[in-house]
Amino acid sequence: MGCKLANKDEIRQAFAQVHPIWSHDPDAAVHLQKRLVSVQHLRATWFVTEDAGQVVCSLGAYPFRLFGPDGDRPARAFGAVFTPEAHRGHGHAAKLIRWVCDYYAAQGELDFILYSDIDPAYYQKLGFQGLPSYEWSWDLAQGGAHHELTVFPARPLDPGAQGFRYGIRRQSEEARWVQGKQNTALRLSRCLQTGNWLLSRQDHGTYTLLETNLSQTADHWSEFVRLVESDARQAGCQRVKGWWVSPEPEPASHLRHQIQPRREEILMWASGRGDHDPWRQDISLQGFRAHLSEHV
Repeated sequence: MGCKLANKDEIRQAFAQVHPIWSHDPDAAVHLQKRLVSVQHLRATWFVTEDAGQVVCSLGAYPFRLFGPDGDRPARAFGAVFTPEAHRGHGHAAKLIRWVCDYYAAQGELDFILYSDIDPAYYQKLGFQGLPSYEWSWDLAQGGAHHELTVFPARPLDPGAQGFRYGIRRQSEEARWVQGKQNTALRLSRCLQTGNWLLSRQDHGTYTLLETNLSQTADHWSEFVRLVESDARQAGCQRVKGWWVSPEPEPASHLRHQIQPRREEILMWASGRGDHDPWRQDISLQGFRAHLSEHV
């Protein structure tokens, strides 16, 4: 039994195993083919734990660059960590995560992030810490303000750093990844008077904001809400949601009814530099801001 870079056959095994929970199609064969050519999954490097030719655990590691006050850092984001039910309870996932961290640390990559959809305490035991991260959502009221927005063919745009101290550096080759991994048509809307734009997707009446160049600071929150709600109404949606992306350490108190700590997909970070990492104190208090489109 051992951890390793996955070969093509092992990737096929791993992708087939996740069909019951992360299905790309009800038909298992179609699901596998879609996953094999998915823009999202082609971006990752895949690792497995293998036992007698059988994949017993797998994960994908996505390349990112984080930025902070002292410059950029190469980083990896872990996604699709999965152990088949028959092989759970043996520590395979923990062993694989540690192995992959060591693999990249040997190459000088010491920063790792993930979005935990399980109890974060599991990843805390592996050296990850939860970072402050917030989301917003609400149902649209009837007859609200309306601002006409022009809809363009959807393509990702660079939202820019917007004054953040810490965050994910958008790289040019990520545009196709942002667009293609959504597995649904996207909507790009622009206010021609101001140049503000919103990239979103719509699912069963819910408007999800993926990224925007609109400021989400307290001073601009009312304007942000008006434009998001206008675009959602124009798209025929009844509910809006997104992640709070602001350089402010935490939402202003009067906005807490709309902006709340993220309840799922908790953002977590680990540093191979240990407690001596100069980012640790600041990032533990304010986290770093990432757009929903960058979620792996």
